[in-house]
Amino acid sequence: MATQVVNGKAFEWATALTFSDILGVEILDTPEAEVARRCFSAVESDLRDRFIQNSQLGVEHILLRESRSPAITGASSIRLARDASGQKGDVRDVVIANSTRDEIGISCKTNHSDFKHPRLSDKIDFVKQWGLSVEGCSTTYWHAVIPIFESLRELKTVSDGKALWSDLPDKHNDIYLPILDAFEIELHRLMDQESDSSALSSRALSRYTIGSNDFYKLISEKSGVKIQAFNMDGSLAGKRTALPEYLLGTDTIDGSKESITVRMNKGYAFNFRLHNASSRIEPSLKFAVSAAGLPPTEIYQNHIEQRLS
Repeated sequence: MATQVVNGKAFEWATALTFSDILGVEILDTPEAEVARRCFSAVESDLRDRFIQNSQLGVEHILLRESRSPAITGASSIRLARDASGQKGDVRDVVIANSTRDEIGISCKTNHSDFKHPRLSDKIDFVKQWGLSVEGCSTTYWHAVIPIFESLRELKTVSDGKALWSDLPDKHNDIYLPILDAFEIELHRLMDQESDSSALSSRALSRYTIGSNDFYKLISEKSGVKIQAFNMDGSLAGKRTALPEYLLGTDTIDGSKESITVRMNKGYAFNFRLHNASSRIEPSLKFAVSAAGLPPTEIYQNHIEQRLS
């Protein structure tokens, strides 16, 4: 496994273990739990110590906020989620539940706060797949991206899968930029108009990006742990999270040819950074989607520094 994946799984185990110790509830014995446990054992001891300390800071804070939650007061199980759950929209990694299926979920991150890593290709209708519109991507979008992805597929085929992205003379101008432009135009088509459909698309994009369930996000850093609460359905303690209703605009950072930032009302901004997930050419690209801005009035956020020993 890549280092980032191992670290992420290790922090998931540390978080589940902390909940288990405090609540006196066992972690379900599943393949996902075994993978996380092995990753935790594989990282260096100082990193294990950091993950344990940060998980304790985050979990204690969450338990204080959720002291009246039935999922906590009657907790009967702790499970680690399958990776496939995130692909379907549920980004929770650790889930605490009671016997009547009340749940509180935690998304665990290490040194980064990305939300999603969805793909684009000539086979993926992102508008329909992300729930932005049942009509799907426009003909204009397909006309722009299909030739690019077909050329990548041909390069892969003629090279017997050995062609590298580094072999391309100017992948940013020839590949990334035109795909980003088509993606940006498509978002404006869906979200520019001040109408019910644009409001639905704006909320749908935010909900797809953030996740399909309410959850806490714990981000383990060297200095401590960041805590965020996304409470779209109102199942967590505190204010219910209101989602944006329309697009304010899109822009790039310092003329970037790899990413665009999507800015919406209510203080939401998401950065979509396009990248190749492998060194070898594939007829698809991945987004790393992160928050460029989150409204403090809608999303609870806190940072707790590590205790000095």
